[in-house]
Amino acid sequence: MKLSRRCRTCHHILIKPESKAQATRFKIQLIATNYLPKITLPGCLSPKSSTVQPGFPLLAGEVVPVILRFANPLYSEMKVHVSADFDIRDDGCGDGAVAEVVAQEFVLPPFTEPWEYDEDDDMVASDDDHVDDSGNQTPAKQRGVIERRGNRVAIQVNVMPKAKTSNLVVPLHVVCTHQDDMDLDTDAPVQSDNTSTHRTVTNRFWVYISLGPVV
Repeated sequence: MKLSRRCRTCHHILIKPESKAQATRFKIQLIATNYLPKITLPGCLSPKSSTVQPGFPLLAGEVVPVILRFANPLYSEMKVHVSADFDIRDDGCGDGAVAEVVAQEFVLPPFTEPWEYDEDDDMVASDDDHVDDSGNQTPAKQRGVIERRGNRVAIQVNVMPKAKTSNLVVPLHVVCTHQDDMDLDTDAPVQSDNTSTHRTVTNRFWVYISLGPVV
């Protein structure tokens, strides 16, 4: 009997057999981290963007905008919620700064193979675009969203260091939600009719942003 196998800790599928007998018996699925968005601090954005990363080192008492870029690794749309709620932590991490996530909720488009992207895909009109009085198409802007390109979204986080420190670390709580079509039963035999059940998967985790010294 062909069985699927899941991780006992995170419940993500690890091995899923092929439905056809002549095919390979098992195939390995993505590891758990491949279901989470990739988060980076981009050194630069598109030429059209006037927003740049702050200069370093940071100065105590001054608010600086920090740009975070989220990339969706999945082939399905992902909803993301980012918060800087340090009150739910008991380790004191984040006490050295005040952080404000300008765009707390946004949607990451599905991952698409690189060759399917246009060289300047953020110039293409989307459903949210509108036409101004001169007839030009202008994309509708969400407050705090600096850039949208492919499966990536760059958002702004305002950070104000409270005091001098050798390395400022800002924790952010991230909640990601996407639709998953994997079989719900861990050891259930694979159905021959290739039917699958969609379910909503929510992942929660902390991100620690190291911004260097504060003078």
